Amino acid sequence: MNFFVEDKDFLNQEEKDYIHNIINKNTFPLYWNDGTGHLDDNAFLSHTLITRVEKEETGEVVSHFSDFFIQLLIKFCFKHKINFNKVFRGCINVTFTLANKSKKRKGIPHVDHDFPHKQLIIYLNKSDGETVILDHKDKIWKKIKPELYKAICFEGPIKHYATTPLKYNRRIICVLTFI
Repeated sequence: MNFFVEDKDFLNQEEKDYIHNIINKNTFPLYWNDGTGHLDDNAFLSHTLITRVEKEETGEVVSHFSDFFIQLLIKFCFKHKINFNKVFRGCINVTFTLANKSKKRKGIPHVDHDFPHKQLIIYLNKSDGETVILDHKDKIWKKIKPELYKAICFEGPIKHYATTPLKYNRRIICVLTFI
């Protein structure tokens, strides 16, 4: 694995204000998930922007918030000279501090798609839940500390996972997968 981009300064003030005033408010629609099914049973909240696809097809836009995040993806790709053709998936995920600290803090290593793609993660709040990217031998390749409005981009299918936030109550990210 050698493709990795980190950008702490690609959002302008208007975009930051939109995230702060719209996405991070208690009126933003989030939906309960009991877990990721076969991977784990850690409950979380999510908002689907673009439905997940299992083949190399374009996902269906299902949220009026999608346009905002697709424009951020386009902006990020343009700035970093990353080719962009289509989006496979987009969502906002919210994970929580564990009430019982004795539970696992590490998420289940996973890939978002079994076919080649790139993944953009934008951190939408202050949190301490790291993103951990594994190498081809399932060893830790990189640990990324979340920072408000920071974005990271890496190639898939590469296994990765998040650690549960401990200091902050929640971890909010936007995930977009694309080619």
